Amino acid sequence: MIASNESLPEVLNVAEIAPEQLSKYRQKSWLEWLHVMASVGMVRDIDFQLAKFFAEQEKTASAAHVAVMVCAVSYELSKGNSCLPISNAWNPLKSFGATQLEPLFDPQLLTCDWADELTKSSLVAQDFQQAMRLPLVFEFGSLYLQKYWHFEGALAQKLLEYAESIAMDAQQLSVLRLQLDQLFTWQLSYLFKDIQTLKKANASDAQIHRAICESLDVVDTADIALDKLVAIASNAKSVSDLEVLSEYIPLSACLNHQKVAAATALTRRFCVISGGPGTGKTTTVSKLLAALVASSEVELDIKLAAPTGKAAARLTESIGQAIDSLPVSPEIKEKIPTSASTLHRLLGAIPNRTEFKHNAKNPLHLDLLILDEASMVDLPMMFKLLNALPANARLILLGDRDQLSSVEAGAVLGDICQLGGQGYSAAHSELLNKLTGYQLPASPYVGTAISDSLCVLQKSFRFHSRSGVGQLARAINSGSSNKATEVFASQYQDIEHFEVNSERYAQLIDTLATRYKEYLNLRFEKNGTLSMPAFARTVLQSFAQTRLLCAVREGEFGVEGTNANIEKVLARKALIAADRDTWYIGRPVMVNSNDHSQHLYNGDIGICLLDESLQEPRLKVYFELPDGSVKGVLPSRVPPHETAYSMTIHKSQGSEFDYTLLLLPKTMTPILTRELFYTGVTRAKNRLSVYADVGIMQHAIKQKTARSSHLSQRLQTDS
Repeated sequence: MIASNESLPEVLNVAEIAPEQLSKYRQKSWLEWLHVMASVGMVRDIDFQLAKFFAEQEKTASAAHVAVMVCAVSYELSKGNSCLPISNAWNPLKSFGATQLEPLFDPQLLTCDWADELTKSSLVAQDFQQAMRLPLVFEFGSLYLQKYWHFEGALAQKLLEYAESIAMDAQQLSVLRLQLDQLFTWQLSYLFKDIQTLKKANASDAQIHRAICESLDVVDTADIALDKLVAIASNAKSVSDLEVLSEYIPLSACLNHQKVAAATALTRRFCVISGGPGTGKTTTVSKLLAALVASSEVELDIKLAAPTGKAAARLTESIGQAIDSLPVSPEIKEKIPTSASTLHRLLGAIPNRTEFKHNAKNPLHLDLLILDEASMVDLPMMFKLLNALPANARLILLGDRDQLSSVEAGAVLGDICQLGGQGYSAAHSELLNKLTGYQLPASPYVGTAISDSLCVLQKSFRFHSRSGVGQLARAINSGSSNKATEVFASQYQDIEHFEVNSERYAQLIDTLATRYKEYLNLRFEKNGTLSMPAFARTVLQSFAQTRLLCAVREGEFGVEGTNANIEKVLARKALIAADRDTWYIGRPVMVNSNDHSQHLYNGDIGICLLDESLQEPRLKVYFELPDGSVKGVLPSRVPPHETAYSMTIHKSQGSEFDYTLLLLPKTMTPILTRELFYTGVTRAKNRLSVYADVGIMQHAIKQKTARSSHLSQRLQTDS
């Protein structure tokens, strides 16, 4: 076998290898090559070790070929793929990103009917019965590790079991229709404000008409007197003057996707509500919960959850605000839960184990679970969640199908939402029309139980037509780099773009130092009557106003480089004492691993402050927990962590910032995708600055992520 310390220079510089030296490489076996690729970082050591183990276990002549495919499927798991498509023409070097090594290989190593080799293997299952006892499974033309094959198949079965309609009689449907009509009314105050703005700008009748249709969700104007609508809106002196519009706009001419989503969730055991930032997912949920609680004869046990502590805290805050504004009685509001927990806490995490307290044998105690930020949940975790649900429970998934998928294997929300293009079945469309008063068409295709459970919110209430952030997000999602360039050129007030050079990089760091000065100065302004947790919450909220998001971790353009540079500038301005101590007042940190005993989880943000309420003041790191409370932890007790003036876009999921600064690297990298760019952009609530070369942005927009999975295929069952 080639010694790894001798192979590195040559393998990485294939073109410089003398022709007479090629023969020594072409004598190497696949296992030897996998060892070399692990040595140079083309695959992980765990990928190689797993391949080596399977080669030792394989009892047929296919051992070497099976080992290569096992190494590849393990490597693909690290990239988020739950399986590896294999055909006879499969190219292993392409899978490993190592095609440059092809001149060093014996051609016979690469010439193989790979799929046929799997059928000969003693370790590869070809049917369900074999899959119960063998470690590898070949199905749908893809190779799985048995565990992930089980996760995918069992999850699909669970989803299909839940994706059924709830039987309701005519009286129940009538009550539900009345509740939905009361909860989903026109927001005439917003329309009045828009009309006043348009009138000041001397807008045309066409612009006023467009504003009316957008605000009131009018989708069919065929039988509507448009000139009458414009006259009413133009002459309105108050919000109440607009109420007469209901006489000219029939409900059947409108389509409020929030109302459709609520009707779907109320009539099915499983529902997915997908939508971008500001489309009203939380508002929709608060209203459907109000309808559910009001119509239920028994008190329901409803739980709210999210993948991370930050996402859970945001859900707790946003649903509390949404419930406060509901047009329902205080008694109904009191029965709607407002506190969300993390998935790990909900399921009952067991330290140092991958299993949870709650499972099929010990299910959760609940009637309805609402899971926010579902795009962040990987395949194994989603399976474990559904496996722990009681038999008669209901499940609502909230998320953004266009966001980044989970860090670990799977793209569960995206896979489920793929079926949304099929539309609703005739039966479900008819039911929705009864409940909403709209005229939803039935799909020309045969609807499925899953497609009838999907809802996509399309109207953004945060990003209006004058929002550059909203326009940029739409341009990115469309896959058009030209549209994105046009958005930046349109001089929107809330976005700006800078090409990256040394001057702009210094500007970026200085901007962040100036913004962070605001929260750092708060440490000197503690009110004597304010408790330490309350003061810490104020500091945490101030820090959360601004954040730098990076696509990568390493280098000057990554989290490590930017954190170090921001820290240097803050120290030079005497705002922090980073030059003297590792732990200093004002240091923000992000937790990198779960610590169930501390109730701190991967992605949680804390800030180091001096607790002067103690007899001997000492430093503590304060974290906001999912329930909204604040907890102080001694620095020595903080789980593995890193400084967090900047963070990766991946880690920013579930968060939002008033001012977001986005930094992309100078060179192309596989991590730069449409989903990554979109996720970074949509973390901005009010203002966004993008530091990136145009070519890099264009590259990212064109790279749409496609994870290998067959979950959608398994869900293709008629309703």
